[in-house]
Amino acid sequence: MTSEGKNSLSFAVKISASVIAVLWIVFLLDVFIFRLPEQSLTQYGIIPRHIEGLKGVLYSPFLHGNRPHLISNTIPLFILLTILYLDSRYHPNRSVFLIWFISGIGTWLIADLFPTRRGFAVASAPH
Repeated sequence: MTSEGKNSLSFAVKISASVIAVLWIVFLLDVFIFRLPEQSLTQYGIIPRHIEGLKGVLYSPFLHGNRPHLISNTIPLFILLTILYLDSRYHPNRSVFLIWFISGIGTWLIADLFPTRRGFAVASAPH
């Protein structure tokens, strides 16, 4: 393959940077355009064990609760995607799809099965 082929560092960096850019664009749209809670893109997240929550399997990788959450995901995701896309023998598109789908379905199936004692409802309860 040529240096600009699918096994090149520049190709892997371009793909990774594009994915990161999309994540930040979605976050900024949510913060500045969809400001009201009823407009927030978080409504498209995973709702565990509810049929309407399955749409979140598709959308949730693009949704982040706040800026620190997105910042903490940006660098590791960039590095891991770059490594994945460096070598086409890893089948990067298939790998990303499988990770996306299996983690989403897993979250949909098991999230909130073991609720913790921390949370808004418990934190606001009188002591």
